[in-house]
Amino acid sequence: MGNRAVLSRSFSSDPAADQFFLAADDSVLTGDGADSTRVVFKIVDKYGADRAFATGEVRFEMDGPAVIVGDNPFKLDDSGGVGAIWIRTVSNGRGKVRFSASHSVLGGKSVELEVRPAGSARRQVDQSEFHD
Repeated sequence: MGNRAVLSRSFSSDPAADQFFLAADDSVLTGDGADSTRVVFKIVDKYGADRAFATGEVRFEMDGPAVIVGDNPFKLDDSGGVGAIWIRTVSNGRGKVRFSASHSVLGGKSVELEVRPAGSARRQVDQSEFHD
């Protein structure tokens, strides 16, 4: 704005410090067989910027009351160095889910989720919220 910078981003041309990034949108799910969360994975440079032309294969493993929904393994070559899969709970599931992803060159990361019994984390909806 005017002569003042309002945004600055850094990018690295050196792939030596690239890292494999993994994150889930949610950390707590309901074990009803339908609740799910997206898990994003990508290659980032030393500043955390997406490495758009990254390649390689990502393999997934999981322990706990959930299933992986998506390609396993996932090839990054055709997706701009980023990808996502879904983790869906199983019916009557409860407990911890440990989800691990491993890139063919940069190694692995993992996330842990908690699956709560159906009905334990539900919010009661007051119908008056929907009326004038």
